[in-house]
Amino acid sequence: MMPSSLAVLEWLIISGLLICGLLVLLRGVRHWLITRQQSRCVVLNLWWSIPAGMCLMLCSAQLISQQLIEAPLTLNVSLDMTDQSAGGHSLNWPWLIFSLWFLIAGVKTIRLVVGYRRLTGRIRRHSVRMAPGIYQCSLAITPMAMGLFRPVVVLPEHLADTLNQQQWQLVLLHEQIHCDRYDPAWRLLMAVLSAWYWFLPIRTLMGSALIEDQEYACDELVVQKTNDKAGYAKLLLGLSHLSDTNHSGLVCSSSFNLKDRIMKLNVTNQAHIHWPMIGTFILLVLLTGSVPALADIRSQGHDALKLVPVHTVAPKYPLKAYQQKLTGEVVVSFMVNQQGQVEDVEVVESTQGAVFNQAAIAAVSQWTFEPINQAKKAQQTLKFNLD
Repeated sequence: MMPSSLAVLEWLIISGLLICGLLVLLRGVRHWLITRQQSRCVVLNLWWSIPAGMCLMLCSAQLISQQLIEAPLTLNVSLDMTDQSAGGHSLNWPWLIFSLWFLIAGVKTIRLVVGYRRLTGRIRRHSVRMAPGIYQCSLAITPMAMGLFRPVVVLPEHLADTLNQQQWQLVLLHEQIHCDRYDPAWRLLMAVLSAWYWFLPIRTLMGSALIEDQEYACDELVVQKTNDKAGYAKLLLGLSHLSDTNHSGLVCSSSFNLKDRIMKLNVTNQAHIHWPMIGTFILLVLLTGSVPALADIRSQGHDALKLVPVHTVAPKYPLKAYQQKLTGEVVVSFMVNQQGQVEDVEVVESTQGAVFNQAAIAAVSQWTFEPINQAKKAQQTLKFNLD
C-alpha cells in the first residue's frame, strides 16, 4: 500500500528534525571526547549513530504501521448522505508541497550523482593500474581514495619523483585505511542526506566534522602501525603545498587541513574509552530513533475518530423494495486506505434480509475520504425510508 503525500511529508519532517537532533548531539559528544584527547578512531565510530538512528526510525514506524493494519479500530462514522462532490475542488496542499520537495530533492540528487560519476569517470580514464586496488593518475593532484562498494587508491603521477619508497608506503597505508573503512561511501551518504533534507541545515550542522574525523583517525592508525611519527609528519609537510578543491568532499583526499594534522600528531590520544559518555550517547540515539513510533502512536490515538468524507453517494432504492413499500436498515463495514478510498465493503447486519444489501454495498464502495496516516476500519448504518 503506497503512503499518501501527507504521510510522506510528516515522516520527512519528523525524521529530518531527528537527524538534525542527532547531529547536534553527536557534535556535542564529539567535542567533549576530543577535548579529553579521546582516540579519533573512537570518535569516528560515533557517526554510526546517523544510519543506526535512521534504521531505527524506519523499523519502529513500520512495526507500528503493521500492528495498526492487522488490528484496525472499528469506528462509527456519522455522514451526511448528500453528494459533497459538487461543492468545488480545493487545492491539495500536501500534494503540492510533496511535489516541490520531490522536485528539488530529485534535482539535487541527480546533480550529485552525475557530478560524482563524471569525477570518478574522468579519473579512471586517465589512470594506470599499478596493483590490485591501486591506480596512478595524471589528473590527480593529491593521493585519494574513491569508490563506493569497491574503493580504490589513486596516486598522483607527479609525486612519483618526489617521494621515496618509505613515503610511498605511508601514503598507501593512509589511503588503504580509507578504503577498508569505506570512507568515500560515508561522505556520499551524508551528501545524499543533505540533498534529500534540503529544507534543513544538515550540511551546516555537519560541516567538515566527518572529514576531519576520518583523516585524523587515519593519521592515528598510520602512526600506530608504523611507529614513525617523524617520517609521517615530514610526509604531510611535503604535501602541504598541494590543494585539491575539485572533489567537493566526495572522495578522500590527503590534502585536508594538513598543517593542523601535523600539529595533532604531537598530541597523545587516550586509548581507553569513556564508557559513561559513550553509553549515554547510545541511549539517547535509541530514544531519538524511537520518537517517530511514539509520535505515530500518539497520532493514531488523536486521529482515531477522524474520517472526513470528501465524496459520498446515496444508495439507490431497489425497485422491488419500492414496489412492496419496504423500509429497513443495513449496517456495512469497510476499510479506508491511506488514500481515503473505500475497500472490502461487507454487510454486517440487515433488517430485510438481502433486499437492500447490494444497493448499500454499491453506494459505500464509491465513497472517498481525506487521506489518513494509517488504514482504518469503519462501520456505517444506511437507512432506507420512503419519506
